[in-house]
Amino acid sequence: MVEYCHTLSVYIHIPFCRKKCPYCHFYSVIPSLGKEEAFFEALCKEIALRAPLFHDRHIVSLYFGGGTPFLLGPKRLSFLLDQFLLPRECEITLEANPESTTLPLLREYKEIGINRLSFGVQSFNDHELKMLDRLHTHGEAIVAIDAARSAGFSNISIDLMYDLPSQTLPLWEHSLLSACSLPIQHLSLYNLMIEPHSAWYRKKGHVENLQPTGDLSLKMYEMAVEKTALYGFSQYEISAFARSKAISQHNIGYWKGREFLGFGPSAFSFFDNRRFSNVAHLTKYCGALNNGELPIDFTDNTQSRLREMVAVGLRMNDGVDLAHLETVWGSVDPELDKALDKLVSWKLITYDKGLIRLTDRGRVLYDGVASELI
Repeated sequence: MVEYCHTLSVYIHIPFCRKKCPYCHFYSVIPSLGKEEAFFEALCKEIALRAPLFHDRHIVSLYFGGGTPFLLGPKRLSFLLDQFLLPRECEITLEANPESTTLPLLREYKEIGINRLSFGVQSFNDHELKMLDRLHTHGEAIVAIDAARSAGFSNISIDLMYDLPSQTLPLWEHSLLSACSLPIQHLSLYNLMIEPHSAWYRKKGHVENLQPTGDLSLKMYEMAVEKTALYGFSQYEISAFARSKAISQHNIGYWKGREFLGFGPSAFSFFDNRRFSNVAHLTKYCGALNNGELPIDFTDNTQSRLREMVAVGLRMNDGVDLAHLETVWGSVDPELDKALDKLVSWKLITYDKGLIRLTDRGRVLYDGVASELI
């Protein structure tokens, strides 16, 4: 079902990282006191300028991402939360790195209203963490998650990566089982993709030669589905698993077409059938807002949203109700119809009475499915 009218999600991009990971392609800069103050002032101005867009909307989720939003501190994040009229049930997520957390600080974040933490753990093998240039050890990750639980957080998510250079099935199993044994409610899995604007992209060929083969990658994914189920997780999306129905309300919004507003440099928005993004440059972002202008980099009044919604919606286990999508985005064009028929013939999707779902094979080959549709 498309969540289009009245409900809204908010994403706030905090572009500061102490160190840039070699695989990361998201916009970030090294923090300093001057940069942090200038950014915070500009961010508050952007929120004020866009306030008419969200003041009468029911905000389902608010997500502090980055970068490392934990670095901005509880007082600043508390001030930002006060700029939105958030319902009691709003999911408020803060991304965090294990090495940045302490029990007192986690308690402060809990007190200001953060009710969900997302830890960028990536691996529970120290040599993999070193290769990824992460600043924590597997032991520090465990301590951070236990501290979050002690601070009163009942909704904790962690990220894990597979398809890493020289990664073996036993190493991946160790990370999976370590994660599943912790007091977490949500697990997101990411296979390593060498993206433009990342440090590893400059040596893409070398890194890709060290990554697991396609067959091994498939075994890693199948192992994740099997092991998480044994530990009480339910898979609700290709890469997302939840205990006790603790699904990510924020991410579901992206997959179901809920409107969202993004704040901060490089942040994307989808609002009023229009996509737009902010400039991915801190100085230009601050300069525009200091001049009373919105820092928009590009705007896309898309007329082909239906194809995108089918592709994105297929990530969900529930699949896509094509008839419902057509009521919002218009009729299926002949080319999309052909693409769906082709994917059915390849046994990548099932298509029955307007309901489309990925097959098990389609989940593994999702990127190809999405490319065919879009």
